[in-house]
Amino acid sequence: WADYIFISAMIVQKESVRRVINKVKKLGKPIVAGGPLFTTGWEEFTNVDHLVLGEVEETFPAIVEDLKNGTLKKMYTNDRFPDIKEV
Repeated sequence: WADYIFISAMIVQKESVRRVINKVKKLGKPIVAGGPLFTTGWEEFTNVDHLVLGEVEETFPAIVEDLKNGTLKKMYTNDRFPDIKEV
C-alpha cells in the first residue's frame, strides 16, 4: 500500500473529502493535502498530517526532497504563481 496519501480538493468536495480523510486515518496512513479547499480552509482539517498551500509548482521540489529524507514538514506555503507567459 502507499506510504502517503495525497489529496487535492475543491470547496464543493468538502464533505466527501472529509469522509475520505476519515477512512485514510483509520488505515493509519499519513495524509498530504493541497488544492483550493485546503489553501483557503486548512484550519478546518486538523487531522491532515501535511498541508501544501498555494501553487505547488514552486514547492514541489522541496516536498519531494523532504519525502526522500523522511523530513516532511507540517505545512508548505507559496504565495507566488507560476509564470505561464510562455505556455
